[in-house]
Amino acid sequence: MKSKLLLCMAILLAVALILIAAAPEKKNDPNDAARLNNLGCAYMNQQLFEKGLKYFEDAAAADPNLHVAKINQGIALLSLARVDPAKKNSRRSRQGGSERSARVVRTRHAREKQQRAASCG
Repeated sequence: MKSKLLLCMAILLAVALILIAAAPEKKNDPNDAARLNNLGCAYMNQQLFEKGLKYFEDAAAADPNLHVAKINQGIALLSLARVDPAKKNSRRSRQGGSERSARVVRTRHAREKQQRAASCG
């Protein structure tokens, strides 16, 4: 009886190992990066900037060529008043993305700076 039980366990273990080994590797789908970026935008629209930032970071990691995710990272950082990281992000975006996209981040930064100066004075 014990030998039959051990045989069944060994067979089940072998089948499980075969199934795990035969499972296809998960490949990065470009749609995943776009989906993550869209989720980040949804969180930003709800004023949940930390969550939005996380999704933008994930989207940029999933597809380094999705420059809008990097730009959105900069916007999220500015919304969290993390100006220095946003500036660094803007520089990286300019190096890898379009100048127009980087200009969006700079314009937003300048506008927020003006608003802070107006509210202080």
